[in-house]
Amino acid sequence: MKRIKHLISICLLCVFLLQTTVHPALAAPPPEYVQQMKDEAPIHLIGTIETDVKVRDTRRGEKVEERKATVRVQQIKRKPDSMALSAADTIDFDYTYIPPDLAFSGPARVDIIEGDQVEIWLKTGEQGNWIPAIAGNSILVLQAAGPRLNSSPPEGATYKFLAANYEFVILGMVALTLLWIIRRNSSRHTTT
Repeated sequence: MKRIKHLISICLLCVFLLQTTVHPALAAPPPEYVQQMKDEAPIHLIGTIETDVKVRDTRRGEKVEERKATVRVQQIKRKPDSMALSAADTIDFDYTYIPPDLAFSGPARVDIIEGDQVEIWLKTGEQGNWIPAIAGNSILVLQAAGPRLNSSPPEGATYKFLAANYEFVILGMVALTLLWIIRRNSSRHTTT
């Protein structure tokens, strides 16, 4: 019986640690934080993606790319007073492209193609370049130029269920394991 209590304690500790370490990393940023990042972005404009080119791969085997896009400005909603930017000008920004089939957590992916009409919020990056204020959450595609070439196939129902309910699946697995251990130990004691 002492052994069962130890196993139950270890399983409960594992579930607790899983909840506190994994779950927050899978969450998207709260809407209030996204709005705050947009409000703090020095540039807010509407325009059309003119070019979108790969600069370099960032990780081997994962197809994560550093990219540079150029936006033809149509409307400026906010910009620094010292910046000479007007309608019909272009502005470049850098971003990281993460393909849809790669596991990813955090802000939304940047999913743009040439010709998209976008509303975008930009901030200054580490190298002094312009970057989206909060990844894909700060690029709103107002009018898509066409289908996305790298879109992944639709997810199966099993995958969707497991992704949405992973905590319950893990708790269920732990509960079934504990029931199996208890039943196994109780059947040993009744046969002897």
